[in-house]
Amino acid sequence: MHPIQTISSISCLALLAACSTPTGQVVFVTKTSLGIDAEQTTPGVSVAYDRFEGYMAPRYDHSNIPPVYATFNTDGGIVDRNIKHTYATGKAAKSIADNQAIAQSALSGAQAAESLRERAMQREAEAGRGQVQASQSPPPSDPPAMFFGTTTTLGLKFGFTGPAVDTFVLGFKRKELAVIPQGKDTTQFPSVVAIYNSNVKHDPHAQGPNAKFGIGQLLATGDAAESVANNVDINKEIASEARALMALGEPPAPPANRRASTQLDAPITQASLGGR
Repeated sequence: MHPIQTISSISCLALLAACSTPTGQVVFVTKTSLGIDAEQTTPGVSVAYDRFEGYMAPRYDHSNIPPVYATFNTDGGIVDRNIKHTYATGKAAKSIADNQAIAQSALSGAQAAESLRERAMQREAEAGRGQVQASQSPPPSDPPAMFFGTTTTLGLKFGFTGPAVDTFVLGFKRKELAVIPQGKDTTQFPSVVAIYNSNVKHDPHAQGPNAKFGIGQLLATGDAAESVANNVDINKEIASEARALMALGEPPAPPANRRASTQLDAPITQASLGGR
């Protein structure tokens, strides 16, 4: 089966399972397309920015629910486009969210970096205590399975079912899905992290190769995901993405030469010419 169809099918089954399973399952899915996207599996065509985010999970006492985190950011370019996306669950999601408050605070760069390092050391100590406690309890005889997957397209893609085209993508498209069995409380929720960056540049005036196509992708689970979530450099990068995202909605700054133009509008006098 096609990978995209697999994720779509699993997400539908997971939603049904979450309703019928006594302990419940956490289902966290995102789907993003930027450009032209046509699918036969979920009939529809979009020529736009199109994003879906879905979350289904048990609710515990005091309204506690398993933590998740997702951001999407693009610089708005049509041809030269920069896309960044972050997806996380469990302690990794909480760590990234907490660390963003530090990275985006009024602290200087050095102070923020030091605060992030201190927070990372605290998280590592807490994780170590949790591992000791977990090692003292017997593992379940038949532990439930979990699923975590992503699919990404950047460019032009055709998908076929037999001779017929059932998928057409021109631009960017990404899907992420995590189906995680939930434990007794929110502390027993595994961590996963997925980070995607792409940077496409085209310079028609450059000599030689004038196009650049840079892509970076990271996927981690468990302790590795929590280590990624507490990485100082990664959190600084995510914070810069969030600042850029917020800046897109801010009103434009006044022109830098506004004061100069006001001075030029003032009447010209002998004093303004030097008093001569």
